[in-house]
Amino acid sequence: MKEEMIQILNVTKDELIQIVKEGVKLELNRQKAIGQTTFNNSHEKYLSRSETAKLLHVTEVTLNNWEKKNILIPKRIGGRVLYKETDVLSRLDDAA
Repeated sequence: MKEEMIQILNVTKDELIQIVKEGVKLELNRQKAIGQTTFNNSHEKYLSRSETAKLLHVTEVTLNNWEKKNILIPKRIGGRVLYKETDVLSRLDDAA
């Protein structure tokens, strides 16, 4: 894979630090939005719709129906629909 080479001229140390900070912040937000399912502030594990459907052996349509009936309510975080693992596991216990 050929990589592009970028040459930066006439940038102060403070400007370079700011550029790097912004890049890191953007990448962390991107990673969080596309796949991170554990959020550090709550220590709760979240499952995606597909993970939840597989774990419960139901379709994603069923998950939609359960949401409408207030059976299993997801969280919407960063544009993603996620389910608390504890809620999903308790739903499994209820079904057993």
